[in-house]
Amino acid sequence: MPDNTAFNVVIKSTKPGEEAVPAVIFADYIKAVQTIAYTAGDYLLKNPYRSGGDVPKKVKNNCTLIFRDLKIGSIDATLAVQPQNHTLPEMSSVCMQACDIIQKSFRVANEADDINTTLFGTIPDEFRNDRILKEIEKIWPDETAGYSIEMQYPESEPITLSPKRKLMIQQANRKKPHKYSAEIYGRVVEVRVDEKPIFELNTTIGVVGGHYENVHADLIPSLLGTFVQINGVITETGHKKEIVIGPTPEAIKTVDVIPLTKIVSDTKDPIDLATPLVIDVLWDAEENEFILSNEEYRLLGVADSLQAAMQEIEHGVLFLRDEYLREEDGNLTQGAQELKSRLQALFSCGAE
Repeated sequence: MPDNTAFNVVIKSTKPGEEAVPAVIFADYIKAVQTIAYTAGDYLLKNPYRSGGDVPKKVKNNCTLIFRDLKIGSIDATLAVQPQNHTLPEMSSVCMQACDIIQKSFRVANEADDINTTLFGTIPDEFRNDRILKEIEKIWPDETAGYSIEMQYPESEPITLSPKRKLMIQQANRKKPHKYSAEIYGRVVEVRVDEKPIFELNTTIGVVGGHYENVHADLIPSLLGTFVQINGVITETGHKKEIVIGPTPEAIKTVDVIPLTKIVSDTKDPIDLATPLVIDVLWDAEENEFILSNEEYRLLGVADSLQAAMQEIEHGVLFLRDEYLREEDGNLTQGAQELKSRLQALFSCGAE
């Protein structure tokens, strides 16, 4: 059975009479591929995109590049994307998918007529694709490089990085990223039905606008004032966000709760919750406020924007974690111990 987390790379000198390859070339290759693996893992684990900063621990723990074999001179190495915890099947799945994204990214750069569009089909996020392409460009040999790189995946045709593609990759890298695929939750606060069929949402990621037509033309006007879940592609231009709704009727639906799956406020790394925390959502028309609540943990968030109200909920979850998970059971009442037990289950994944 093929190992879908591993691949082979061969780097050879193309200079007449020389067999050795400078170590720095291989070091640069490893650094670039590791960054691509982390970028893929970050996307697969559904973390919000960050323009800078360190990689979350959960990504590092599960998408780290390792050596299986290494021959020097001309370089022949077997590399693998491997989790630290081999007992979690979902993490092995992330590694396989990350390894597959590495392969597809290099194959797209080597073969596609439209690199940006084709790569978006692999990861529907131009910001992450921009990072991937920048890493690929760094190590891609040109006509004068003096070395060649070939990657071999199980049961696949080898990928020999063509120097003739270098210019196309450089051109693809000049395109400024704007789009990414997303699922958003928000309240429809404005709908126009004139010659400009547009709408606006107050969402957990801020104000998001968009156009509607075709399959959603009859539905959107009827949703004014309601809470919705929308799947689509978001375009960011400066601080402005717009969404193109997915082409099927299922891409938009009404909701009265929002699942909180990840804590992103006031924390260095996003914190995954083991099970979604169901947040009830209401709009107080008299006070012009969003009211978010969770009865199980007695959480409440009230603000004039859905984003700010959800941040209050996240602050409340972190407060409970800090207050109860770090306290000895002997110092807690029976009810507090039961709450601590539920919090331990809630934070069992990714709470590092």
